[in-house]
Amino acid sequence: MNRKKTYMVLLAACLFSIFLSIQVEAAELEFHNILMKPAIISGIEASFLFPHKEEPFSIEGKWKSIGKNGFGQAQPGAIVVFDGVHCNFFSPSDTYAFYEDGEKWRLDLTSMLFAQNLSLRVKVVDNDTIKVKYGKMTTKLKRVG
Repeated sequence: MNRKKTYMVLLAACLFSIFLSIQVEAAELEFHNILMKPAIISGIEASFLFPHKEEPFSIEGKWKSIGKNGFGQAQPGAIVVFDGVHCNFFSPSDTYAFYEDGEKWRLDLTSMLFAQNLSLRVKVVDNDTIKVKYGKMTTKLKRVG
């Protein structure tokens, strides 16, 4: 009889331990979900207080040249479109590769107008504004649409 009580106590302790671990995991998950939500402090979103992952920058889309200067088809007021493979920076059927090179962004173009590839430097001002530099020329592009 003594042995049976010992087994029952051990079984009860094991079940209680499993129950506690499930409760702790649920509480940790709930706490994590609360922390990951952006906070509103005095009407201002304070998501900077909590860790979050930024979306990678993408050049795909329509961009309007808004600077005073331009080059290629990216003249002031013109629209340049990047579709993931082609763009119209110099000619309507340019192909491009946009990538981060260390801490700098690069835009490599293969154009029907040139016998060689062009490598342009890109400064990402924000998600909707970039400056594209080719030699001493710079054009500023703003995302539209």
